[in-house]
Amino acid sequence: MNSYQKRTLVAAIVAVLVLTSLLLLIPKTPLVIAGYLFSVLAVIEFFGALIYLAGSTKKDYLVNTSFPYATNGYAIVTIAFSILIAVLEYFDVWTMKTSWFVFVQIVFAAILIFMLLMLSSGKELVESAGEKAAAKYTNWKLLLADVEAILAKTAQESRKDVSTVLDAVKYADPMSHPSLDGLEQEIRGNIAQLGRFVDDKKSSDIPALCARIQDQIKDRAKRLQILK
Repeated sequence: MNSYQKRTLVAAIVAVLVLTSLLLLIPKTPLVIAGYLFSVLAVIEFFGALIYLAGSTKKDYLVNTSFPYATNGYAIVTIAFSILIAVLEYFDVWTMKTSWFVFVQIVFAAILIFMLLMLSSGKELVESAGEKAAAKYTNWKLLLADVEAILAKTAQESRKDVSTVLDAVKYADPMSHPSLDGLEQEIRGNIAQLGRFVDDKKSSDIPALCARIQDQIKDRAKRLQILK
């Protein structure tokens, strides 16, 4: 548990103590006790979300910020409703049946649970999309590394042609789209073929292959532009 989580835990304990002190000042009717219990539950959920956020990694911190916002709204509504009903009962203005009060609080809790489930599902989708995007980004960067390795062993007479391929890969959009998988596989195959040409010193075949790879990368860029 980091320092921020410890401070948040202390703040939660203080909030519960404040609610408990308020409980001691008024008659402890079933309605008041029920309100106190739901209020404590709301405090625990809100500060629990903050502690969870504080323990997040950089990768999921932004997504996890939505959880305290959801529990904050629940805590405000729950505590405000409990205090309102307790005040109305204390001054004999109006008394709500305890069973109805509990029912309303359960509805509040059910709404919160629904929101948290939706946020959790959204978080999983975002993380899944992020992982896929990162994988595609990494694959293109690995392709760039392959071309750099090929250029390093290319004979002087063919370096200009291979350098144009390197620039095309370097400045291409590293992100991708599923519909481009076939074209990108062809690009990888041709780059692998380029490496074999360099190894076998087939300098006469290199210019045409390099031109073909550049055309494929240009075609990929056009398709990506349409898909965006």
